[in-house]
Amino acid sequence: GVSAGGNIVLTAGDTPGSGDSLTLSGLVSSTGSGSIALSSGDNLLQNANVTTNGGAVTAVSQGGNIGMALGTTTSPGGGGIGYAASGNIALTSLNAGSGAIDLNAGGNIGSVPGFTGANLIGGTALIAAGGNANLSTQVGLLDVKVKGTYSITDLLTGSVTANVPTTAAPVLNQVTSTVVAATQSVTATDTVTGSITGT
Repeated sequence: GVSAGGNIVLTAGDTPGSGDSLTLSGLVSSTGSGSIALSSGDNLLQNANVTTNGGAVTAVSQGGNIGMALGTTTSPGGGGIGYAASGNIALTSLNAGSGAIDLNAGGNIGSVPGFTGANLIGGTALIAAGGNANLSTQVGLLDVKVKGTYSITDLLTGSVTANVPTTAAPVLNQVTSTVVAATQSVTATDTVTGSITGT
């Protein structure tokens, strides 16, 4: 794993090859209030927890999918969370406390098979997908912009919000650019840069 008192930046570059996946197999933790930025040219596989004490967590897959393993969580201690992928996003638990959550996928956004509980916990959440979305949430304010169908279960009230297919596609490039810009702006004196594969 990786632990630092400040910001952490982990990147698997976007090259013409297919080996630019980022796999987190050990805890990634900013023990201070630093931010954590994760970026991959291909798939981003989160097989371990990601935690901060109030800093933002961003994860960007520029040419693939983002997938979380069962039993893993992302918990920024009240900081914001932004996950963006050109493909699909499969989630277990993103817990922003009272912070904001932004999700954007060119494909589908859904829960990892076998996961029970809230996929999103936060003050606000924006879900934008070029495909479908099927999630459980505990958020105060929810904004859904999905090209396909969606079913969002509010675990606080038990209500289910669903739609029929629409013709308005989400503005994927704009949202992704915002997350990428936030990722690129992460700098601090205590920064770890690299790629994680294995423990």
